[in-house]
Amino acid sequence: MKPILLLLSFAAALIAADKYTVYESEHFELITDGSRGRAQEILAQFERVRSFFVKAMAMRDPVLKPRIVVFQNDKDYRDYAPSAVTAAHYMSLPQRDYIAIGAGTGERDKRVAVHEYLHLLVRYTDLDLPLWMNEGVAELYSNIETVKKVVRVGTPIPEHVFLIRNDWLPLQDLLVSDHDSKFYNRRQHVGPFYGISWALVHMLTLDNRYRPGYAKFSQLLSDGVAADAAVKQAYGKTVAELEADLKAYIQRNQVNVVNYEMQFDKVDEKLPGRPATAYEWDLATADLLMGVRKYGQAAARMEALTNMEPKRPEAWESRAFAAWVMKGEGAEEAFRKARELGSVSPYLAYWAPGLTKDSQAALAALKETVAKHPQYVEARIRLAEQLLFQRETQAAYDTLKAIGKINRRQVQLYFPPMIQTAWFLDKMEEARVAASQFVKLSVKPAERERALKLFALAMKDRPKAQEREAWVEVPTAVTAPAAERDAGEWTGELPVAKTPMLFATGALVNLECKEPGVLHVKTDSGVSKLVIDDPTKLQMAGAEDGKGELTCGAQSRRVKVGYYPREGTDGVARTIEFLP
Repeated sequence: MKPILLLLSFAAALIAADKYTVYESEHFELITDGSRGRAQEILAQFERVRSFFVKAMAMRDPVLKPRIVVFQNDKDYRDYAPSAVTAAHYMSLPQRDYIAIGAGTGERDKRVAVHEYLHLLVRYTDLDLPLWMNEGVAELYSNIETVKKVVRVGTPIPEHVFLIRNDWLPLQDLLVSDHDSKFYNRRQHVGPFYGISWALVHMLTLDNRYRPGYAKFSQLLSDGVAADAAVKQAYGKTVAELEADLKAYIQRNQVNVVNYEMQFDKVDEKLPGRPATAYEWDLATADLLMGVRKYGQAAARMEALTNMEPKRPEAWESRAFAAWVMKGEGAEEAFRKARELGSVSPYLAYWAPGLTKDSQAALAALKETVAKHPQYVEARIRLAEQLLFQRETQAAYDTLKAIGKINRRQVQLYFPPMIQTAWFLDKMEEARVAASQFVKLSVKPAERERALKLFALAMKDRPKAQEREAWVEVPTAVTAPAAERDAGEWTGELPVAKTPMLFATGALVNLECKEPGVLHVKTDSGVSKLVIDDPTKLQMAGAEDGKGELTCGAQSRRVKVGYYPREGTDGVARTIEFLP
């Protein structure tokens, strides 16, 4: 009986192995539980469209190949879909870019592939587009086609035209919709939402009246300007006037299209696949579960995978990110295990400062990643932050100077360490030029406040070598990355390597006895106002009784005050040493 059982088990294993297949092209990886022909055609479509955008718009690729998960039927896809109305979706997860596609055939698959790829491209552009524009751009390009010797964009989509001629959504509601809006999530609204988004982007980008103002309009929206104000600034119109023009536009019998004098690259449409294991499929779907916030299911599946194959690093990587996002225990252990098992994930290294308190381990991971992926600008900036944090200022400066250029999305990452490293190295002119650029490029209120603070730092003269500045920024890699539904949204405070104590040496000239108390310490570079947020945590040394004594009001004592940086203050005092 035992041999028969063994044979049955072996047969079951073979069936499981044949259930999933992986196909890999030069720029994408696809895993499916469906047919070979469909998978090959979807992968070929991604490669064709990528070739167009690389040539037409110089788009850049993610560091890791995006992973496409293609489901044979919609019932299985529904377990991983962000809502009941989606047929496919893109997710920018911390560990990788994912595109999941439900059941479909032929031309529908081609359009879905382009639509979701456009979401990926928008994620890597300079712009932070509102939902309607993101979806409208994706739909505008979704039916991209070759016509003789050109690639055509903008051919009208009949189902959109028919639907919105008969089912209209108020433009004001569309312009303020987000991922939680009823206009985006309810089945009866989703068709008009996509249709009107497509029509509006079509008019703004291809109609002669609106095309000249489109770049300004999209930049205003990306900078956080309200939709009605952006319409007024870019076009001199009200939303009501824009809506009237749009209604007239969709009734026209002719519209502009754009023809690009180029062709798609020829791609291999019959790439061979290889059998995928249940581990690979379960890992991909566990990541998708994280993307739709089914955290419990995702964590359980990832734990099962690390038990199934404990020597593979991939599931440990996903476990690290899952624990991090869920604010639970285990992120550091999973990070350590993944690294011990040979993880080479550039994204695990990029987010290492949030995943582990071991700053040296994070630093080592970042150095390896920058060496292996020299064009990974964000990782190079993150490495510079960590070097600055470790007071390896020259190394941080050299790391930043190796960056040729940055885009608008990288502005908020790049300039803070660049300003500080130049300032600490007495490159005052360079620090001040960088600070001026940072202020100019920071538009949103929180960004501008931060930029002005660093500008104030750069304008100060460098203190003497034995003294340290009273405020310095800690690295920015402390919060979980954005990854919303169709571009989902992670949130959460994450572990941060402990901030080193800084010191101000000079004359204690005053103690404000209020809530909280404030020490005024006069140094050669000015007066630092250091907050006493918790008197029980303030340690004193140097007095005859070993404790020291403070009285309210004017003072005249030489001190060395240890403090930690805190935004909105010069620092929070933790130690006072009374000097001779």
